[in-house]
Amino acid sequence: ICRLPCSFITPEVIEATCQCLLAQAEQGERVGIDLKQIEKLVIEEFGRCLTQIIDCAAKTRNSKLKPEFV
Repeated sequence: ICRLPCSFITPEVIEATCQCLLAQAEQGERVGIDLKQIEKLVIEEFGRCLTQIIDCAAKTRNSKLKPEFV
């Protein structure tokens, strides 16, 4: 059974991603980084989050494809 990619984007994953993005923005504001740099940091963090989601999906898919010997 192959799961659809969207099945990995659960409400919990969305919430965790948003928390990471907000944390980046808040940290940038605390240290006084300009708005353009904060935007860059948030976008980079979003990329890291997407990479983790994709990696998790790939690992799950690969583990389903491996034959199991009993």
